[in-house]
Amino acid sequence: MPDKELLSEHGFGNASLLYVRREFGGLDVFGEARQKIWGQENARPKNLVADTIVHVDALQVTGREA
Repeated sequence: MPDKELLSEHGFGNASLLYVRREFGGLDVFGEARQKIWGQENARPKNLVADTIVHVDALQVTGREA
């Protein structure tokens, strides 16, 4: 099905198609899944660092050593 027919069927304009292609044009389904997994893997160390900083700050406030 050509792009124009698909867009008109779902109520989108040509500008929407151009925007989506510009933002997500290079990704396929596997690329999107890979990005999601990498995002989850990157979030874990960031959360560990953030939790450690909060813990150290709490120890400093109470006067204990970190």
